[in-house]
Amino acid sequence: MPSSPGENPSAGRGVYGWPGLNRHKGKLYGLLLIVLLVAIGWLYMRVVDTEVLGFTHDDGVYAVAGKSLAQGEGFKLLHLVGQPGQIKYPFVYPAILALVWLVNPSFPANLPALNYITIGFTLAACALCHLYFRKIQNFPGWLSLLIIALCTANFYFIYFFSSVMSEAPYLFFSMLTLWFAHRFSTKESTLSLRSVLILIALSSITFLTRVPGVALMAAIGVWLLLNRQWKNSLIYGIGCALTGLLPWVLWVKLNTPVINDMNYPLVNAYSNYGLELVHNVAAGTFFSDLSISFFSLINQMLQDMVALLPNFVRIYPQIKHYPDLMVGMSLTTLASAYLLFGYYLLQCISALRKGVMGGKLNARAFSFPGLYLFFYILLITLWNYEDQMARFLTPLLPLLWMYFFKPFVQWLPDLGLPRLPQKKRVIAAVLGALTISTLGLWAFPHTSRTVYMSRSQHWIDSGKYRWMWDEYKTVFAWIRQNLPPHASLGAASDVVFYLYTDRPTFYVFYASLRRANGKFLPQSIPLLMKSLDHYKVQYLVAEPHLQARIVRFPVNLVAKDLLTQFPERFEKVYTSPKGALMIYKILPPTK
Repeated sequence: MPSSPGENPSAGRGVYGWPGLNRHKGKLYGLLLIVLLVAIGWLYMRVVDTEVLGFTHDDGVYAVAGKSLAQGEGFKLLHLVGQPGQIKYPFVYPAILALVWLVNPSFPANLPALNYITIGFTLAACALCHLYFRKIQNFPGWLSLLIIALCTANFYFIYFFSSVMSEAPYLFFSMLTLWFAHRFSTKESTLSLRSVLILIALSSITFLTRVPGVALMAAIGVWLLLNRQWKNSLIYGIGCALTGLLPWVLWVKLNTPVINDMNYPLVNAYSNYGLELVHNVAAGTFFSDLSISFFSLINQMLQDMVALLPNFVRIYPQIKHYPDLMVGMSLTTLASAYLLFGYYLLQCISALRKGVMGGKLNARAFSFPGLYLFFYILLITLWNYEDQMARFLTPLLPLLWMYFFKPFVQWLPDLGLPRLPQKKRVIAAVLGALTISTLGLWAFPHTSRTVYMSRSQHWIDSGKYRWMWDEYKTVFAWIRQNLPPHASLGAASDVVFYLYTDRPTFYVFYASLRRANGKFLPQSIPLLMKSLDHYKVQYLVAEPHLQARIVRFPVNLVAKDLLTQFPERFEKVYTSPKGALMIYKILPPTK
């Protein structure tokens, strides 16, 4: 991404010919920001689910890790049999959630507070983004507010930033780091030791909030090298390693057992992202999946930025009888995705061209946010996480919109376009912003209503299974009344059953099965059965096959295979009122 040499023009003229904003307008934009944040806070608090947690899985894992810290049990997965160490997600966000558990240890009474603390970080991150765009990037106030509106109106943003997920604190800490990095670099020709130490602390906190924060460390480190600050780059690298990277790597190393047939289901399902990358390389699936990940990135980037695409399902019933229209929309969407990616790629090429113009290195052509975006996108593409690309891209939305508008603020000077008169540039930019607003915001009522209805009515599935939560509550009550306190349960929604029944659980899902070269082995189910016996799991919950709170199949596929291959090992002891969930007692193996 390019960084213009004119990134800090004089305050009086504004930026790139934009009209300067006087004090009166500055106060007006401040007031509008407050109004916007109040509106966002009100909306996000309305869509909080006050009863359901854990069906996204990650949200439940974060909550349980926070509970473990609050109870003084250490950083553990309390919901699993044996309570192993938590090595999937770093410490910071669970430590924040632990504060809620300390104040109110009663679940689900503390569920609203667990969500509200995330929303607080969302509002703080939005305010910080606005200041960053206005003060650092010199965007007009109305455009900065528009970017905030476009981000917070997006389906994925609403979903992840109003629930027990780490995206909101990660966005806040990453933007705070970028803010200080730019401030220090503009005030000091060579960063002072104090500035470097502050950047080390902020970078490590960001990394220990979400592992992809290593991209921010790489961006700052590379920037220091490009600017020939050799000593500072060395101090920064060592500092980040000692305060962020090494503590997490050592924790993972010390708490990851040697994988064998018995513990594979738990270790594989709850290993961290770094280990999963190593496993992909070892399994020989890395390069074959890389192309899928890359194309997923291109398509998901457009969906994350344009709110109408996640709402396509809303209009599908009306157009499914018109195949030509559907083909046309699909082709238009595909072409738009590649045009958008090409647009960002063009900015990268422009930055590289300026950075090595005439064979000389121009370090000013490379900015902190540009390098951060580059390393972050490279990282998530190499990780081959195509099924979670939407989540990984969501914390980048403010910067993606910033770089979408930035060339228009500059009026695309790098492409050799003529500079229009000031009034025409303003008019063109406003018209372009209105067009983008239409594409980005028109689906907002559908988006907010869908999230609000699903959470206020506690849908497990927004289709024909809206009654499913009542089934689960009935099963929870039966377990609490009829099974011993330490009875262990094998379930796909393992963290859910722990939170609502306080029973230890074992993860029974496809992520717990043995694979080779990306394919499930024929002996996967027998090995899983052996693992259940090894951990002395006493009951199996056959629930619907859920993915992102959507019922994909009537029965969890792994549980179904267990029941099919080992019918003599299971005895049905309970069926929910509508037959959606069944509980089986696991019988000892016959000799």
